[in-house]
Amino acid sequence: MEIIEADPLPNDDLVQIAYADTREEAALIRGLLREEGIRSLAKQASINGPALGAGLLTRSARRIYVRPADATHARTLL
Repeated sequence: MEIIEADPLPNDDLVQIAYADTREEAALIRGLLREEGIRSLAKQASINGPALGAGLLTRSARRIYVRPADATHARTLL
């Protein structure tokens, strides 16, 4: 897991706070955030963007996003 430290821009709808190497790691991160009342979104990604044609058995990285107002608290939790 990598925590993304970039500060959100005021007009952003969602900001990336973490990068998970696997779907399972993303699920654990999102579960921790959910327990603290922080809604999140995980998007499948590869080096060049979304990975097309990836099946259920492939390892695929996920980018974790939250609302800008929750970003600092979410990073602290992680």
